[in-house]
Amino acid sequence: MSGLPGTSPPWPTARSAWECQAFLTLTPCPGCAGPGLRPREIATLTGDAGKRWEYHAICARCGRSETFTFALAAEPAPAYPEFGGATPSQLLDAGQFLVLAEVVADTVAADPYEIDLPGPDAVGTIAQELARARDDIGVAVAAAAECLKFVPAGATAVPRSALWSPAGLARFDADPEAFERRHLLSTLGAFREVQWEYSRVGGEA
Repeated sequence: MSGLPGTSPPWPTARSAWECQAFLTLTPCPGCAGPGLRPREIATLTGDAGKRWEYHAICARCGRSETFTFALAAEPAPAYPEFGGATPSQLLDAGQFLVLAEVVADTVAADPYEIDLPGPDAVGTIAQELARARDDIGVAVAAAAECLKFVPAGATAVPRSALWSPAGLARFDADPEAFERRHLLSTLGAFREVQWEYSRVGGEA
């Protein structure tokens, strides 16, 4: 997808509500280039153009309001934190998903037993901290898996032509090898190992 989805069709297809949320979080404000937009109101609309979501978002930095419309995918939304089915995203490119996966994974201790306990004035318990980390690494796994969907059949890497966002292109240009299938599989595998450790500690394995 090039440009931002406006209120006139054709609209990009959203595969889940959390894919829309991720899109807003990773989209700089068109006015001040501030990081991310916050949804204020979400409406589900129907009409001749089909069912769609309309997001009204605001920039926390400059207060600019934006409206984004997304067509709903025909297939049911997957369970959170997965972003969608087998079809690559039309909202976020592979570079954005890789950045999201890396940033979120960096907030999670690789060993659950090394997780920091909340301070005396913090709200939360070790169980809550573990649950939060488990959710975060789940998002990282889901985002890393999305990157692989951009590798064409029979190809060994995500082509640069498959990226469209400034952030995604910057990530690709900084390290093209990271977008090779073997590297993406290695990244996904590493995140899944951490996810398994947290599931084991949480009694979910």
